[in-house]
Amino acid sequence: MIDTRTNSPELWRDHLPSPTPEDNKYSRGFAFVLGGEHKTGAAALASRAAQRIGAGVVTIACPTSAANVYRILNCSAITQGFHDTSIYKEYLEDERIDAFLAGPGLGDESANTERIFAMLRRGKPTVLDADALNIMAHTRDNFFATLDTAFSLEERKNIILTPHRGEFSKLFPEFADQPALEAAQNAANFCGTTVILKGHNTHITQKDQPCCVNRAASPWLTTAGSGDVLSGLCLGLLAQGVPAYTSCCIACAFHSRAATLHGPGLVAEDLNDMIPIVLASFLPARSPSP
Repeated sequence: MIDTRTNSPELWRDHLPSPTPEDNKYSRGFAFVLGGEHKTGAAALASRAAQRIGAGVVTIACPTSAANVYRILNCSAITQGFHDTSIYKEYLEDERIDAFLAGPGLGDESANTERIFAMLRRGKPTVLDADALNIMAHTRDNFFATLDTAFSLEERKNIILTPHRGEFSKLFPEFADQPALEAAQNAANFCGTTVILKGHNTHITQKDQPCCVNRAASPWLTTAGSGDVLSGLCLGLLAQGVPAYTSCCIACAFHSRAATLHGPGLVAEDLNDMIPIVLASFLPARSPSP
């Protein structure tokens, strides 16, 4: 029998990052997002979510043709355009980067395969979502081989995969027909990463951890872009040094709570606007400085 627990603040409240007077923007976490050329809204939503949950610096690296669109969609993120993979790889070499995200709005262009692998070879905490999961499904043997090369077994736990059922079935066909709980736990055990199997009840799994079930998510989350916000929340928490399993529990809880608080009429952009309200409700109040 698989050990399970229900996602609740008691599991993660003490792990919520909060800045101190000694912090600066880089010490609060540097997050890196790979943006696509055409579906720009998705990566912009994810980058804003990473900022809202507390990451001090967020960079979007994207094809030069899309750079000005990203600058308009999220003017407080740093947008870096590239016209070839070598320039993109130079951006990855910044040692200050704490965590990476690939997938939202990325598209399935063949060049993105090498871009994702270049990201993984940096050996840092990484979130793979949406199109990145589909690309890794098509290159599955290389994906798992890269994990073996770039990450120790312990470090691999800080790779977060965030599939819905369709994406999961492509990446883990051997577990596709299993119930969600068993499928998610078996996938995490199989590849050594942290897995969020999204659904009405979302299952957060990691090898040697109980499966944390985020129960009864708000039906208002069934709107385009909400998953991009979730991946951005995971990214922002990873960048601040929160371990992957705990990052996923926090991100799913905040995602659900933000949707519930907003209610009818929710669109994905509203989730990001609600995150500061949710965050403030869990962080201790501070007295103003004298």
